[in-house]
Amino acid sequence: MLGGSVYIAFIRFAVSLAGVILMFSRISESRFGRKKTIVCYGCFSVVVLILASAWYVADWKSCVRIVAFAMYTCFAVVAIILSSDSVYLSIYKLALTFYLLAVFLVGGLEVAIIFFDRNIWADIIARVILILFMIIYCETLTSEWPKKRRLPLYKL
Repeated sequence: MLGGSVYIAFIRFAVSLAGVILMFSRISESRFGRKKTIVCYGCFSVVVLILASAWYVADWKSCVRIVAFAMYTCFAVVAIILSSDSVYLSIYKLALTFYLLAVFLVGGLEVAIIFFDRNIWADIIARVILILFMIIYCETLTSEWPKKRRLPLYKL
């Protein structure tokens, strides 16, 4: 991590958690309606972010080492409960989501370290941009738009 105050840590936790929730909710069907799902994920996020920030203040060294593992383990349990898919399919979709999480976390850190001299805000902005790019890219892959616009191979 690049360090920073508890406010910066809170923003990083929130961006990362929101990114994971958005990515997982785009590829998984919820067991409940849209409003109830948003409320469940919202309440979960508030509780996890408060606990993670309190942990950051109380014991910085152990928090930096383990807080991400604890947050995303809790998210995995909540996501499996909220998903209408089978447990095995939910775990498969979580694996893809956590892979994308690793890409935008490492990508944001590397952009901040290499191009912006370890600037904390560059890390946060790069994470947001990478999350948006991944969501838009996944949407274009799964939508009907590319299928309608694709040229048949025999006409080439």
